[in-house]
Amino acid sequence: MKFTPKTEEEIKTDMLLPEGNYQFMVLNGEDTVSKKGNDMIKLRLAIYDGPDMKSKVYDYLLESFEFKLRRAADTCGLLDQYNSGELTGDMFAGCSGWLKLGIQPAKDGFDPSNTVKEYIPQDKLEKMGLSAANVPSPEPGDPGASDDDFPF
Repeated sequence: MKFTPKTEEEIKTDMLLPEGNYQFMVLNGEDTVSKKGNDMIKLRLAIYDGPDMKSKVYDYLLESFEFKLRRAADTCGLLDQYNSGELTGDMFAGCSGWLKLGIQPAKDGFDPSNTVKEYIPQDKLEKMGLSAANVPSPEPGDPGASDDDFPF
C-alpha cells in the first residue's frame, strides 16, 4: 500500500474545520478572570456548516482585544450594552450569527485547535455574500445541547 505519511500534528489539524466563515450559536457565556487577572467572558460556541452542528469552540473576550469584543457584541445584538460599558457572559447565551474561524497551530503542549478570528456583524454579511438566516438551535439529545463531548 502506498500513502502519504503525516505527522501527529498534521493528523490532528486534518480533524479540524477548515478556516472560513461559519454560523455559530452561543451555548453558554461565563464571567471569569484571565490568567493575568483581567475580567474576561468565556463563550462556548456551537459551530455550524449548514443545518448541522460541526464543532464546538471556546472563545474568550477581553477588554484588551477591543476589536473582537465590540464585534462580538455587535454580532450578537448587544451593541447598546457594549456602549454602556458593561457586558456579562449570560447576555451572550443563545445569541447567533456568523464568525471567521481560524486554526491555531500546536503550541506550548496544546494540540492545534479551531479559534475564532473575528465575529461578523449583520451589516457586513451582505457585502461578504453571506445569508443572515437563523442558525438552528440544538435539539434535546443533540451534541450541541450538552458540553459532555468537548474534547478538553
